[in-house]
Amino acid sequence: MLEEGASARIYICCLANGRLANGVRNFAGDFAPDSAANSAGDFAPDFAADFAGLFVGEFSGVFVGNEVVCVVRFGKQKARGKALLETAEVIFRSEDGALRLKLAFADLKSASAADGELRLETAEGPAIFQLGANAAKWCEKILHPKTRLEKLGIKANAAVSLVGDFDADFLTELRSVTKNVNVAGDNRGKTGPGAGADAEWIFFSAASSKDLSQVAKLAKSLKGAAALWIVYPKGQKQITENDVLAAGRKCGLKDIKVVGFSPAHTALKFVIPVENR
Repeated sequence: MLEEGASARIYICCLANGRLANGVRNFAGDFAPDSAANSAGDFAPDFAADFAGLFVGEFSGVFVGNEVVCVVRFGKQKARGKALLETAEVIFRSEDGALRLKLAFADLKSASAADGELRLETAEGPAIFQLGANAAKWCEKILHPKTRLEKLGIKANAAVSLVGDFDADFLTELRSVTKNVNVAGDNRGKTGPGAGADAEWIFFSAASSKDLSQVAKLAKSLKGAAALWIVYPKGQKQITENDVLAAGRKCGLKDIKVVGFSPAHTALKFVIPVENR
C-alpha cells in the first residue's frame, strides 16, 4: 500500500543455488544502454543505468519497502534474518531466532553507511547490517526521521477530525500545525458533529473489530480526496490488519498506505477511489 503518486519497485529475486548476484548482473547486462535505445521507446534511455544502480556493489538484501532479509554482525554473532525499519527503531530477528535486536534511534551513539553496510553504534557495540545500495537510505532515515505528521501527510492549516481515543500528544502535534482540528470525542455510537463533515483528514481510533462498525458512517462523510486513517493496536487478537482492511474495502474505500502511528499502534489510510470521486 503506497501513497498516491508514489512509485513502487518490487524485487522478486531467485535465491536458488546461491546465484542471486550473478543473476542480477546478467539481467542488468541484458538491458545495456544500446539495447534500451533500440527497444522502440519501451524503456527510457537511462533505464539500464538506473536498474544497474539499484544493485551496485555486493547485493546483500532482499527488499520490500522498509523490510529486508539481510546478514547482520553483532559482537561475535553473525546471522541472516529479517530487518525492519520502523518509525523510531530498527528491529532484527535471525532466521534461527538466536539473534534478536531492537535498536531505538534515540539510544544509538551514531549511525553511518559505507560499502553497502549500515553501522549502528550501540551501548553493547556495533550492529552492522549488510544492506547493499540501500544502506545509505536507511542511514538517512535513521539520522533524519520524518515526524509523525509528515508521514501521515498533514499539512499546515489542514482540516482534521478525530473520532475516538487519541493521546494528548497527538492532539498537541496537530494543533502545532493547524487550528482546524475537530475532536468528536469517544462516543463510538455516533460519529459526532463535524466528524469528517468537511475534513480533509479523519482519524478514527479502533480498539477492537467491533468498533469498525463505525467505518461506514465515516466513509460516507468523505468528499473528494479526503482521507480516512484508521488507527488500531498492533499485535492484538481483538483487531487485526485484515479486519481493518476488510472494513474499509467493504465501504468502497481503497487502502493506499500504512504507517507506524506509535510504538503500540498502526495506521491504515483509506481514500475514495479516483474514479468514484
